[in-house]
Amino acid sequence: MIDSYGLITRQFTNRSRTTWTEIVDILVGHYRQQYAIPLIRELWVGQHLNASIRSLDQIWCDEIAVLVFEQFEIHAPRFNRLSHLQCAIAVEIIERLAQYAFRTNPSGDETVLAESHDVLREYLSSFE
Repeated sequence: MIDSYGLITRQFTNRSRTTWTEIVDILVGHYRQQYAIPLIRELWVGQHLNASIRSLDQIWCDEIAVLVFEQFEIHAPRFNRLSHLQCAIAVEIIERLAQYAFRTNPSGDETVLAESHDVLREYLSSFE
């Protein structure tokens, strides 16, 4: 989780564009990249987590929501109706949909991942 957090933080920091849609691209891409790793896929997609790991996973999701919210504050200030809550919901959405995409296909179901991307863009765009 620490490595994953560091990776997504660097991805947000090293962004090539400053459009709000790139925030979604990074978030979906991060889950795609992480769940492609067999051990991570087995643990998180297969839900082979004990109570301690589930608690840490929830903390991780909350921290990612903070990162996403900060990215919107910096790069998309017109999203003034967006709050941490909506960013937390967006992280939960991609978490579950990515799990589904990798549960049905160990390489990640491209249709599900594309739909996940569209769902997040549509959801977040409503707060613009």
